[in-house]
Amino acid sequence: MKAIHFILRKFAGLFLRAANLFVKFAYKVYSPQQTISETNKKQWQQIDGDNSLRLKYELNHSSVVFDVGGFKGDWALEIYARYSCNIFVFEPVKNFTAILESRFLKNNSIKIFKYGLGAKNEKMNIAVMSESSSTERAAKNGIEGKTEQIEIVSFTDFVNQNNITKIDLIKINIEGGEYDLLNQIINSGYIKNISNIQVQFHDFVSDAENKMSVIKKKLALTHELTYEYIFVWENWKLKI
Repeated sequence: MKAIHFILRKFAGLFLRAANLFVKFAYKVYSPQQTISETNKKQWQQIDGDNSLRLKYELNHSSVVFDVGGFKGDWALEIYARYSCNIFVFEPVKNFTAILESRFLKNNSIKIFKYGLGAKNEKMNIAVMSESSSTERAAKNGIEGKTEQIEIVSFTDFVNQNNITKIDLIKINIEGGEYDLLNQIINSGYIKNISNIQVQFHDFVSDAENKMSVIKKKLALTHELTYEYIFVWENWKLKI
């Protein structure tokens, strides 16, 4: 009997290992293919891009930086800590604006604006979903899963009214609104006054790949890529 039990245990072990190998093989063969953004996000995380590429620029205390989609101000804080420059933070969601105002209350070099930048002056509804808050998609269920009305100010109107003739770095992360905003900046001709454009394109927007391709072709006339992780982060630097 002991011999029989020993043989059965051996067969059971072999069967279990074979079953595990089959599951792994089946997952590789039948699992959904990763999207471009998922693949690039893994590569981005491997190089720790948020703490390296996104913060390395030739800036100083007189530089002008736009943070469009400021959220809670982490990126603005890191940029200021490195370069002590002048930062304009645009954030239309009330809860996030309150955090920004409290966080930078005693810092006169970081100015908070309670609206977003876009192609025109308008009121819009935004789905509040933490850092994924967007005017381009519906809110998910959850603690924040709600909408609120926000204000968008024309980029051209803002720079003209505030006499801003040059921007050393603009960071754009506005969950789908980047397409309209960049088209307006390019079509207005102001694009030639921006030294660096750090942007995150989003793939959930209708016809996103085509829209992104069109914008990139326009950007290539005045700027050149310094890094590119499609649908994650990329940077365009003004040609000399």
